[in-house]
Amino acid sequence: MIRPGPPLLLVLLAGWICACRETSPPAGSTVESKPGSGPKSSVAFTLREKDLIPEGIAADPATGRLFVGSIEKRKIVALSPDGKERTFVPSGAAGLGPVLGLTVDSANGLLWAVSEPAGRPKSDPGTFHGLYAFALADGSLVRRVELPRALGPGHQLNDLCLDAAGTVYATDSAAGAIFRAGPKEKTLSELPLAPGAGQLLRYANGIVCASGPARLYVATADGLVAVDPMAGTVVRLPTPPEASNALGRLGGIDGLYLEAPNRLLGIQNGTAVGSDSVIRALLDPTGLIVERIEILEANQPLFEIPTTGALLNDSLYLIANSQIDRYDKAGNLDRRKLERPVILRLGL
Repeated sequence: MIRPGPPLLLVLLAGWICACRETSPPAGSTVESKPGSGPKSSVAFTLREKDLIPEGIAADPATGRLFVGSIEKRKIVALSPDGKERTFVPSGAAGLGPVLGLTVDSANGLLWAVSEPAGRPKSDPGTFHGLYAFALADGSLVRRVELPRALGPGHQLNDLCLDAAGTVYATDSAAGAIFRAGPKEKTLSELPLAPGAGQLLRYANGIVCASGPARLYVATADGLVAVDPMAGTVVRLPTPPEASNALGRLGGIDGLYLEAPNRLLGIQNGTAVGSDSVIRALLDPTGLIVERIEILEANQPLFEIPTTGALLNDSLYLIANSQIDRYDKAGNLDRRKLERPVILRLGL
């Protein structure tokens, strides 16, 4: 149920839940559970601040570091392979707002972050609405790309990816759109889509930049879609039939990742599909049909709205307990029941 006047973030979560419950995917593919019913992941890190409210995570393959963004503290922390935690970008640096999506640009030594004022129900006014690029070397600001203020309300940037040419793409969950910026552009512009194509991007969330051919995979309320950024076309990937445990759907995916060509990993919020889970979607040679879904993790006791992950050394590191649901309808954070955030490692 959507309560009167909730914050935008909670409205989107509620809308996501309702949309996924309404979806009835067609038959045609298979769903497989990996052997064993217990948790397959293990605790990699336990963060210090209970009220961090982490949403985004990214990995630097060159150093093995993980970066975790905070909604509540408006900062980014770094986790070294030996378990040390430190502040990488201080709270509110250069107008940084609540941090949602994160991704590493290894080629240019950058950490990209989504700064979304609406991500925190009681966000500080004046925070930057757009994308940041920080130097991996020291966390210094290298670049900001703004969502044009003239667009007004009704937008919530969520996740992002970069293609081989250095163009950055970001999903807009509120508007059901995709924004982009070239390597030298200072503002985001909406990706032009064919007539009617935008209807398939309802509650756009996780996004993957794939190549060969150039393609964007996007997680939406109704499943996964493939976007041709040059032609502006959007097609929904056929989904497998529902499994008895409701995990066979492709709705409810937050974080989305390309494990290998034609192999996608998704982190599902359990309120939408019956249980928090991590799934693998295996695509056909065209990359436009889901042939099989594997359930890699489910029923992990530490899960409390898992959000996003990062691929590193044949493992998926994911935020187990974002605790986003600890915000009440007025946007206040209930700190009484908060636990320390946990990063899990799931071997692939």
